[in-house]
Amino acid sequence: MKLVLVGQFYDYSGYGWAVRAYAHMLSKRNDVELFLADISIEDAKSDQLFETDAKFIELAEINNMSGKVIALHCHLPSMWGSDYPKKENVKKISMIFWETNRLPYHWMECLKKYSYDRVLVHSDTHLEEIRQQVFLPIGIVRTPVMDNFRQIEKSELMPRDKLTFLSVSEWTERKGWEELISSYYSEFFIHSDVNLVIKTYSSTVDVKKITERVSNLKKQAGIVSLNNKSFILPKCTLSLIPFKIPEKEMVSLYHNCDVYITTTRGEGFGLPIAKAALSGKPLIVPNRGGHNYFVPDSSYKIQTFTSAISDNDMPVQFYTNSNMHLFQCDFISIKEQMRRCYNDYKSGKLSQIGELTRKHVSEFLNSDTCFKILKENLQEL
Repeated sequence: MKLVLVGQFYDYSGYGWAVRAYAHMLSKRNDVELFLADISIEDAKSDQLFETDAKFIELAEINNMSGKVIALHCHLPSMWGSDYPKKENVKKISMIFWETNRLPYHWMECLKKYSYDRVLVHSDTHLEEIRQQVFLPIGIVRTPVMDNFRQIEKSELMPRDKLTFLSVSEWTERKGWEELISSYYSEFFIHSDVNLVIKTYSSTVDVKKITERVSNLKKQAGIVSLNNKSFILPKCTLSLIPFKIPEKEMVSLYHNCDVYITTTRGEGFGLPIAKAALSGKPLIVPNRGGHNYFVPDSSYKIQTFTSAISDNDMPVQFYTNSNMHLFQCDFISIKEQMRRCYNDYKSGKLSQIGELTRKHVSEFLNSDTCFKILKENLQEL
């Protein structure tokens, strides 16, 4: 099988991570002759580089290849990498991740305009929409996760004498940070044996502003004493890491927490969720979103409700569909699931739940299974 993988190999983005994971998986297959075509926008961070024996080529070279060629595009359908004339021997596939309930209208037009032959998605969220609007064959695939979570090291950033929740994502409104922090302080106000570790970063908000916002949320959770003589702050602690750290440190964070939590308002896949699961950690996650395609039923599921998209959720050019929306985690349900987790921690059940999570996700997202499903989709062309 002659396959050209097209994507942002050196971008610090979700699609960048995904295309690196696919390159890592496909380069190990003897029945795949793999080529890579890079369309990166931003420079790679040092910890995002990957090793591969596959040959990099230019997009224009695809049409010069002989025999049947499959061009597998792992990037936004509207990116410039889609726009090239293809010959009859080339089959063009678009792989789509997206976090809202509907796709941007202009993506649908791009799938038609750029002569794609098939669409692959990573959950069942957009199946019917694509079938009805694009009239292309569509399949569901599983995204491999590069498994570098075997070596466990103690993290100096993670306290070990408390129940430790970990949450990892960019500092944006769509990730639901304020809902998470506020519900955490509300539920564990009097507990000194609980800690929430927030690992975040932002390309638009500086570290000082993130730190100030987190500090203000703690103050807002405080109460005035009965005699009005003092102001009482929550006893539960919060550890903030508002900057990028080496991948080795990230692996250590996943291993040394007790449970992973996110109150995201929409996910196309949910890489940190998968990483935490592969590290053997129980998951507290919303009951909607692309991550529900791979998380086990034993996870702590937060109830959600439909929520409008704001200008801070994503760039305005992406929410061109009037029926497009995100979801929001219910405040009471967040607290309930954290409390359930705390009770299971006290009764010694968390490690068992974490092991069940690791086993389920390891089997669901292992490279052999992911490749088998992808290959079945490619052979249908």
